[in-house]
Amino acid sequence: MEHINQAALRAELSIEQQQHLSQCAQCQENQALLQQLASCASDLALEAPPANVWQRIEQSRTSEQTQSASNKWRNLSATAAMLIVGMFGWLSWNNYQLQQQFTQLLAANMALESQLVVQQSISYPQAHIFSQLEAVEQQLVGAQSLQKKLVLLQQRQQYINQIIKLQRGNNNEYYI
Repeated sequence: MEHINQAALRAELSIEQQQHLSQCAQCQENQALLQQLASCASDLALEAPPANVWQRIEQSRTSEQTQSASNKWRNLSATAAMLIVGMFGWLSWNNYQLQQQFTQLLAANMALESQLVVQQSISYPQAHIFSQLEAVEQQLVGAQSLQKKLVLLQQRQQYINQIIKLQRGNNNEYYI
């Protein structure tokens, strides 16, 4: 069996440990030293610390609490600042992406407009699509948000594509 550690020597011993203790000189010596230490410690008188010690302890606790509170506010402020910077970055990136889409749609619409052939007379389906196209363009002028403008430009692009298809399409149409 292994030697009994000091924590076990201070507690109540099991039957095995008691048997080991009765046979092991080293464990007996350790137990005797612990008993002697305990009796010497019980003979010591407790001294009260000077009054200013408790005052200094209380002051250090108060200053630590104050520093802890100010650190919490500092950490909270730093976190809020990071969130604001992150949101600003996200909004900037989102705006940049919308502007890129807007630019691409404008370029596509301009390319489609260049393909339109201005005719002297137009068919009824073309006239109907032109009126829808004009309504979308009026909405586009009044649109405030970039997303709304993107949607309207996509609709405009579809109408222009329809007009181009009609212009290239059937030659047997009647004109007004």
